[in-house]
Amino acid sequence: MWIAEVPRRKGRGLANSKPLEIRRRNAGKPLDLQLDPRTDKVVGLEDQAFVREIGLQVTLLLPGHYLDFADIPQQFKEQVVQRMKYFYNVDGHPEPERVMKTIYTEMRKRYSERKNIRHTHFKKYYSNPEDLQSVLVAPPDHCSKESWKDIVQLFLSPKFIARSNQNKKNRKEMKYTSMQGTKSMASVGNGVNTDRLSPVGFYRRTSAGNIKYRRIHPVLPAGSSAGWPSSKLKSNGSTDAIVSEEAAKLPKIK
Repeated sequence: MWIAEVPRRKGRGLANSKPLEIRRRNAGKPLDLQLDPRTDKVVGLEDQAFVREIGLQVTLLLPGHYLDFADIPQQFKEQVVQRMKYFYNVDGHPEPERVMKTIYTEMRKRYSERKNIRHTHFKKYYSNPEDLQSVLVAPPDHCSKESWKDIVQLFLSPKFIARSNQNKKNRKEMKYTSMQGTKSMASVGNGVNTDRLSPVGFYRRTSAGNIKYRRIHPVLPAGSSAGWPSSKLKSNGSTDAIVSEEAAKLPKIK
């Protein structure tokens, strides 16, 4: 089994999955999952714990020196699946195929995310070929020197460099970036564990372009009248009547 076993250094480290382990142990069986019917994203009580656990298992079990997730041998992916089945009731779900699809989708995203984090670490030490030895002796957290050597070879490969340059160019052309983090848009929009958001509230919650506005004007629960001019409210005090008016003011994405 491929597992990175190295001493931990000070820093953020891996996500703490102890509460999930405790809940699993207390339940005496795998926990149930709720999927959004439109996006197949995990929603409800497990929406964030599910993503964190996938990220943890991807970091520990998937070798990081493959350019694409599709190139990783299936045996490593199956190890992640088995760990997720220990925590969550995949086979007993009414639609286990949908759950498996969600697991692989999140696994792919978390692998790409970990690869980007390690590439950022790589760039701290490497700017020219003379820096190679300095990079090799400074692996990131939770990555052995042997594994790091293979990952460094990936970062120096022509295919990775070409893709990295193209992605950098694409990011520069983006006008609006997302601020939702690892929480899915389904969870944000449906108000899982929070109040359901209006279209305007959803934009404020997820758009980097409105981050200053959101600091001054916190997102209000849908239907709340606090902070809105009384002349713009419906007779029942709801903000629903001004959603379309406010949305019309938002910048159009071409």
